[in-house]
Amino acid sequence: MPTVNFRVVGMYFGRNQPQDENGQPDPKAIVVEVEDNPSVFQVMKAVAQKVRDEQPIGVDLFGFSPSNPGSGEDLTSIFINHTQPPKGELPTGLYVLTDNAATNPFSTFQYYIYDDNFEQVNKDGKFIPFSNKPNQEIRNNYTVIIRQVNICSGPINNARVMARAEIAANNIAGAQPA
Repeated sequence: MPTVNFRVVGMYFGRNQPQDENGQPDPKAIVVEVEDNPSVFQVMKAVAQKVRDEQPIGVDLFGFSPSNPGSGEDLTSIFINHTQPPKGELPTGLYVLTDNAATNPFSTFQYYIYDDNFEQVNKDGKFIPFSNKPNQEIRNNYTVIIRQVNICSGPINNARVMARAEIAANNIAGAQPA
C-alpha cells in the first residue's frame, strides 16, 4: 500500500514533506497508508482514522464535510482540534475552515499533489472534486496539500470599499489624495 503525506495550510496541520532537514521522520508530519490511486477524499479519510486511532502530536480530532460524499461533491469544511498550541504560540482548541459560495469573493478549497521530489504534479488547472480520483495518480511518497482560497465572482459595487481602494492605491503610489 502506498504512503501519502498530508497537510492543511492555514490550520497548522501536517508538514510539506515527511522528513526534517536532516532526512529524519518529522514527528508532526501526517503520513497515511492508502489504496492504490486514491481520491483526495480517501486520503483525508485515512488521515481522520489515523488521528482518531493514534492521536499524533498535539491533535485529537480531524474531520471534514461532507464525510460521505457522492461523486462530484467537493470539500466544504475542515475541523482540527489542537490539544497543544499550534506553532507553539497559538491557543489550543478547535480550528475550522469552511467554504462560502454565497459571498463575493467566495471561499473554496483547492488541493495540490506533489511527487516525492516535491514537484507539483496536478498543474493542468482542471477542477476535480475531492470525491473523484484526480487526473494525476496519487502515488507512493506523494504529498497532498489542502488550502482555502478566496475567488472574486465579479466586481464589488460598494462606494465605501471603492474609497478605501483608491486611498490604498494612492498611498502605495505615493500620490496625494484629491
